[in-house]
Amino acid sequence: MKNTVKKKMVAIVTVIIIAIQFILPLCSPVYSCVTQNPKVLYYAIDYQLEHNSDTSFHGKINSVIAGFQVYASLNPLDLGFTNNDVKLCWIDIWGYIQKKLGIVYFYGIDEDMIYLDNGHLTFLGTKSSRTNVIPLEISSGLYCQKFQKIYQYLSDRNIESLYIVFPGKLHQRTAIPFNLPNNINHTASELVLQLKENSIPVINSQDLYKDAPDVHYDLFYKGDHHWKPEYAYRVYIFISQELENQQSPMAKYFDRTGMTWNDYYIEKRLPPFHRSLGSCMRRVGKFYLPERDITPYMIPRYETNYTFQVPSMDIKKSGSVNNTFLEFFSDEPIEIIINNQVNNKNKIMVFHNSFIHSFVPFLAANNHYLFMIDMRHYHGNIIELIEQEKPDAIIFAGGVSISHIELIKQQIQEKQKLKNTSKND
Repeated sequence: MKNTVKKKMVAIVTVIIIAIQFILPLCSPVYSCVTQNPKVLYYAIDYQLEHNSDTSFHGKINSVIAGFQVYASLNPLDLGFTNNDVKLCWIDIWGYIQKKLGIVYFYGIDEDMIYLDNGHLTFLGTKSSRTNVIPLEISSGLYCQKFQKIYQYLSDRNIESLYIVFPGKLHQRTAIPFNLPNNINHTASELVLQLKENSIPVINSQDLYKDAPDVHYDLFYKGDHHWKPEYAYRVYIFISQELENQQSPMAKYFDRTGMTWNDYYIEKRLPPFHRSLGSCMRRVGKFYLPERDITPYMIPRYETNYTFQVPSMDIKKSGSVNNTFLEFFSDEPIEIIINNQVNNKNKIMVFHNSFIHSFVPFLAANNHYLFMIDMRHYHGNIIELIEQEKPDAIIFAGGVSISHIELIKQQIQEKQKLKNTSKND
């Protein structure tokens, strides 16, 4: 009997010691957060409480959890998470609690996120898009007016252009929990209509699967808001066919030579963002969405030869698409891709967001030179860059934000003022 009690005591003490060893590293960052950044912590929790319509005790607990989880994920250093493993462990624990509590709506700093019935995590758009800042710019026609100036500037210099709207993950037919509005794709469709009315070349690739939401979601990652390469391929073919039917001069930049389905083979690998679980999944951890995403890369069966450059990272390498930029997934200001095998001298400048990474292997397949600019990270003078590079065509891919369009418009106006001043002198 004494031996049994003794064994139980040893077991209890062992469990307590293990628990302390596990819990203390997790408590340390929270203590650091409270003592070093009380304002950050206060804002995190206060924001969640203010925007959560559930004012019950259960709802308030959820708000506190969401505040810790979101800020721990997005700004770990400010919360004292100097150890990345501890940070990830902390997020995993909160994500597990949220899963068990049935939480499907997550408040974020810039974007809120939801868990859909089909097992996908996705963003609801920026805060400004839900407070009608962006929809108002578009519905009033202001965005289109700004873009008209850019289009006219390019036309005056015989530079072809095309505005491409890539499909966002949240499908227009998806019902959002709590009866929240699904305005993201509607806003994009309204912009496309305005651009067409003003004879500005535009392709809305959301039309490809507007009546097939299940197919649409199958071609997106579950734990990330980006599309898979196969979706990018289908959109490329869709754009090519649309431009061909329109007899658009841009059609030559979307050649389909060597781009049938049989010209590729599929190789499944971890996605390029696997270290961070994905843009959505990293906010709730691996226990909330246990299924890991896999990327089915589309690799050409034929020989390829590219030169790939990233000036900001001092990268320059040559070889096949598989050995140069196929898996490159870093948001850098400028990337340059030169196809050393095509016979044309097509030079295209592409303004883009992160969706370009899956799309560019297909765009580069039949064009000699791509000069790609991520407007979220490039802070130089766009007009000077255009005049320096002298592209044959410019593509605005994935949607360009209000602030980006305003910036380019201002730079055009400044250029024109300087030109008029020099004439007067």
